[in-house]
Amino acid sequence: MSDWTIGTALKEAKKQLQEYSDSASLDAQLLLAHILGVQRAHVIAYPEESLTDDQVQAYANLVKRRVNGEPYAYLVERREFYGRDFIVTPDVLIPRPETEHLLEHAILMVEGFYKNPADVKAVDIGTGSGILAISFALRFPEATIYAIDMSPKALDVAKRNAKLHGVTNIQFMEGSLLEPIRDNNLKIDLILANLPYIESGIVDRLAVSKFEPRMALDGGDNGLAYFEDLFPQVREVGIPPTRLFLEVGSGQSKDVIALAREHLEVILVEVIHDYAGHDRVVRLSVK
Repeated sequence: MSDWTIGTALKEAKKQLQEYSDSASLDAQLLLAHILGVQRAHVIAYPEESLTDDQVQAYANLVKRRVNGEPYAYLVERREFYGRDFIVTPDVLIPRPETEHLLEHAILMVEGFYKNPADVKAVDIGTGSGILAISFALRFPEATIYAIDMSPKALDVAKRNAKLHGVTNIQFMEGSLLEPIRDNNLKIDLILANLPYIESGIVDRLAVSKFEPRMALDGGDNGLAYFEDLFPQVREVGIPPTRLFLEVGSGQSKDVIALAREHLEVILVEVIHDYAGHDRVVRLSVK
């Protein structure tokens, strides 16, 4: 047993973190609670509790990673999305609350346009940790759902999350965009996609690129590369009217809609804004 207690560990961690975090005390408490497998209230209430050498070392390692700027979600391997906790690792993008707009509007559309959710054939492209596909599957367990990603490691995380939440109606597929759907002679009528949409020249200047996978961020020279490849594929596998919910970057909606019109007969367009008033989701219905 070490000479360290919860109280002394928190004091030392706060000292290290305060130069790098506006919430040093909170960060210190949450990280230690994670190491100990307890609630934050426990580390506040029992400062005299002794720590083992292994606990002290594990805690020191997490604090060091946080001092180096690593996102909290990667340190504790958890992030909340749509009211549920999901496993996240550096192999996947950290879920953002803005993506909930896409999910919410897709759910509303299904509730409004489908008499029977069992008729839904949906695909989540670039599933990452699986937050969209799994959240959608939990709402519509009768639906047929595919989840695609180019990264085998990301798919492993998504499968772990599906197991965590008891989801069984998702087929996970490795590949690019809709190619696995086409190659398996499948058809879909609903597309959910949070594709990489940051311009290549900007990615490296963003703090997010230091720790999160570049593959999940880099949208090519103009940020639209994946949309340019996606829309021709929709024509091959979509059941009309195919409905798309696409997360986009601020100011990209006009370009994304224009690209869609080049390849598809667009019969409905809606731009959904986030709480800050920025373009966030492009909703399309196409033939």
